[in-house]
Amino acid sequence: MAKSSWFAPLFNTKSQPVSQQPVSAPLGQGLQSVQFYTGKNKYVKAKHAGHYSPYVAPPTPPKPKPKPQPLPAGNGRVLNFGNSSPSYQTSSPLSYQTSAPIPQISGSYMNPSGVHVVTGIHRHFGSGYFHGSPNPHKNPTIPDDAVEVDSPVIPYYKEINPIMLSQFTVNGKNLMLKQSDYKAAGGEGVVYVKNGNAYKIYHDASKMIAVGKIQELSALTMPNILGPKDIIYHNNTPVGFVMRYVSDTEFLCKLFTKGFRDKMGVTPDQINHLVKGMQDTLHEIHNKNILVVDYNEMNFLVNRGFDTVYNIDVDSYQTPSYRATAIMESIRDRKVKSGKFTKESDWFSFATVAFQMYMGTHPYKGRHPDFAPKDWMKMMDQNISVFNKKCKLPPATQTFDMVPKGHLKWFEAVFEKGDRTAPPDPDVIQVVTGPVQAKIITSNDKFNVTLMQKFDSNIEAFRYIDGVPLFATQNGVFASQKQFHSFAQASGYVAKRITRDFAACAGSLGVLLEHNALEAKLKYKTLEGKDIGETESNGFFVANRCVYTVVRDNLIEIEFRDTGAKTVASQRQVANIFHNHQVFDGMVVQNMLDTCRLAIPFAPGKCSVLRVPELDKARIVDAKFEKGIAIFLAEKSGKYNRYTLNFNKEATTYTVREETDVALQDINFIIKDNGVCVAANDDKLEVFADNLKVKLVDSPLNNNETLVAYKNDTYVINGMGLYKISSK
Repeated sequence: MAKSSWFAPLFNTKSQPVSQQPVSAPLGQGLQSVQFYTGKNKYVKAKHAGHYSPYVAPPTPPKPKPKPQPLPAGNGRVLNFGNSSPSYQTSSPLSYQTSAPIPQISGSYMNPSGVHVVTGIHRHFGSGYFHGSPNPHKNPTIPDDAVEVDSPVIPYYKEINPIMLSQFTVNGKNLMLKQSDYKAAGGEGVVYVKNGNAYKIYHDASKMIAVGKIQELSALTMPNILGPKDIIYHNNTPVGFVMRYVSDTEFLCKLFTKGFRDKMGVTPDQINHLVKGMQDTLHEIHNKNILVVDYNEMNFLVNRGFDTVYNIDVDSYQTPSYRATAIMESIRDRKVKSGKFTKESDWFSFATVAFQMYMGTHPYKGRHPDFAPKDWMKMMDQNISVFNKKCKLPPATQTFDMVPKGHLKWFEAVFEKGDRTAPPDPDVIQVVTGPVQAKIITSNDKFNVTLMQKFDSNIEAFRYIDGVPLFATQNGVFASQKQFHSFAQASGYVAKRITRDFAACAGSLGVLLEHNALEAKLKYKTLEGKDIGETESNGFFVANRCVYTVVRDNLIEIEFRDTGAKTVASQRQVANIFHNHQVFDGMVVQNMLDTCRLAIPFAPGKCSVLRVPELDKARIVDAKFEKGIAIFLAEKSGKYNRYTLNFNKEATTYTVREETDVALQDINFIIKDNGVCVAANDDKLEVFADNLKVKLVDSPLNNNETLVAYKNDTYVINGMGLYKISSK
């Protein structure tokens, strides 16, 4: 990369030997660590990606003589070595390309203490013994994919990346950014978070936002507009800017899906409140003679309380002296010509996003007899919206009675009649409230739908454990038809942030799990409601008859056992997790310097950690892993894509099937005991055992109701009932 780039590739550097001595190597299967002495009683952890057989660490070597030179303080980075080869040799030890093998472990690449320069692993580790020969035996302890060297030790390079190790200045004060501060990366730059602020550093300093534009954007003072506030300098050159950072947020687009809203207890009233807040904010922006222009859903975050929407990517706004240059196609007003955006075009884009918040679908993605589902941009060009008489709403959408009447009338005028006025005053909107009744699913020409069990309140959680169906409804816990205990009828917002599930328990029917998103705690109880214990948790999932949650960047596995006198919960760590991660059903998705790495516990005590290049630089909206199948909904370049990965038993290799420009929909699938996957995909059901042959059938689901499985049977949770689906 050119020297003008302030964020050069992490691998475009030269190695330099550093003297160090190993002291210990705690080992096992899955994600492992190796520690070694740095000269000042500091230890370095190397995280190994991949799954490897266990091996025995050698005894701690004696303290070297003379004492090794201490490493200077610094920061770590991920080093990508590509795939290993039995000889671990490469034509150039400096060519750390993705396709290159690990550098050869020989005398020229080992320090006098016998430690490999790059990995810090002693040459006597593993099944073979490395004697400095040019052709050493294969060492299973060295990862095939990557090694991450954590701070506070400098990477083993003489030429270092300035973003990691050079000091910046903000308002005349020094600023040091390191890998542990990394948050995300995009096309323009990298974002770091430190001390309550977000720091955006541009890849190329020449593309840094103009200082004059930052000054004009300073007119936006609303606390929910996260715009530039200070300039970051490197050697007196502007290279980035500072923003206020807000934690515990979600992509706004997650609110478009019914499953996420139901899981988080988000009500129509809350959606209306958020839309009103966004409308007020856009009015304020316009009052400052500024345009948003690229008013797409990925440029907004919503807090976990679902009462505030934050505007991000504010540096792309159009100010009086600086024109906007980019806009996502899905919200672009077709009336705008030659990039001459206006307040009216902003309101069109606002309407597109607000409509999706109310309805869960794009206003131009209706089902029309003259257009295929992927022809929505043609429908947008021709002004054919869901209000067109020939259009039908796609599946998994809300109904029009969920939209306040004033906004509903305005939406139709904007999308169908070409009106470009501002929306009605939010203070006079007539809010439509009331419980949402589930539409009962019925049989069609392909499937029989049979009601198996019904309760007096909606089913919130269901799981078959050892042949016994366990239900958590809004009113209590049931095993088959027997009620074990009733829930206190809590009301208000806190009650809506509790999600429930069940886990297996040796010696009993199971354990009730209650996750409180506001307190970030996971509580486990007996089915009768007696407390067993709790742990901190920002998210959890159930797999392999265990519960998994991330605690302080560690993936923890919890197993339950009933001793007769009490129920015991035992915990163990199965993986280290990068701090920038999301917990989904069945796995943890990690964003490691703009690369996607999955942590998949495929068996008790075993976890595979692997990179999925197909998901690099993608923003994961929803995902799920179960029994060798993972499906992702991800945003890339303004479009939503669907990825289906079929893994081997140890979740170390996979095949991938990609579908581009799909409808925004919750990931919803099951795996039967015979290995067949049934996955909801828009108005179809996919039926497959692998990615080579996929059968599509018309779906009987009305609104992407949750699929569940028992043995080789398929069930659906629909409101208060459990239904069985069978082929005719």
